[in-house]
Amino acid sequence: MTDEVVVSEERLAQLRVQAGPLVRIAEAALVQDEESYAKAGELALRIRERENEIATYFDPILAKTKASVAAAKAAEKEAKEQKDRILAPLIGAQAVLKGKMVGFLNEQDRRRRLGAEAAREAQRCAEEEERRAAAEALEAQGRTEAAARVKALPPTPAPRAPAPSRAAAPKVAGTSAPVRWRASLTSLLTLVRAAAEKPELLRFLCVDQSALDTEAREKHEAMDVPGVEAISERGIALANR
Repeated sequence: MTDEVVVSEERLAQLRVQAGPLVRIAEAALVQDEESYAKAGELALRIRERENEIATYFDPILAKTKASVAAAKAAEKEAKEQKDRILAPLIGAQAVLKGKMVGFLNEQDRRRRLGAEAAREAQRCAEEEERRAAAEALEAQGRTEAAARVKALPPTPAPRAPAPSRAAAPKVAGTSAPVRWRASLTSLLTLVRAAAEKPELLRFLCVDQSALDTEAREKHEAMDVPGVEAISERGIALANR
């Protein structure tokens, strides 16, 4: 076992020289029949032996490095936990205040929205009253058919609501009240159907590749997922010797 912590450039050069011949032989090797396949397998095992020799040299160095890193991480973790314990009450108090401030702003937005809805309804009622008065005036003039046509008109729909606006937050130095938007999925099936018709929406559908790979490993050729194909790939496993 080595006492080194940092490997010298001289030692690294020696290790590279030892590995060089095997690398060149492997790069030049041709696998064209069963005999050359067997030779390639033997060469791969020799390379594995050299890998194990190098690992035996480097592993103690890595273990010492990891121990030092672990000690540093432990100290960092303890300091962070102490910091978090001190900050927790302050962060909690700040969150409470922010919640109350947001609640106030939401209430102002609600009142603003209700006021706008009341104004639109008042406008609709005024238009209805204007139409009723017009019909009565026509009847008073004896123009009953015209009055009937006015009365037969469909009810005036409420004016379309404009895009909701938000009340301005009170100005407090050092604070702001930004509005952030996020999406909430209300129906995955609706989104999937829409994406089937509009390919540009496919980017909003996240494929669980890990789950698909698990299904392929379990079902092999029997995997039956529309739009997905089970693919098998060869590999070579080497035993330690």
